[in-house]
Amino acid sequence: MEEWVGNERIRGSLHCNDHEMVKFRILREGNEAKSRITALGLERADFALCRDLLGGISWDVVDRGEVQGR
Repeated sequence: MEEWVGNERIRGSLHCNDHEMVKFRILREGNEAKSRITALGLERADFALCRDLLGGISWDVVDRGEVQGR
């Protein structure tokens, strides 16, 4: 198991107790997982439209649970 961990370093204390942070690298070869999750393109988001749409919601009705599902 010791051959799986390398590049260990003590990174200092947490300033609230006697514990110290340890930084290390896990040395393990394996298949890189392919993710089908894509990141949202937030640079193209219309936040003004989102704010307007959310502003039109009657939140007091939502809080009371009176919103009908589709």
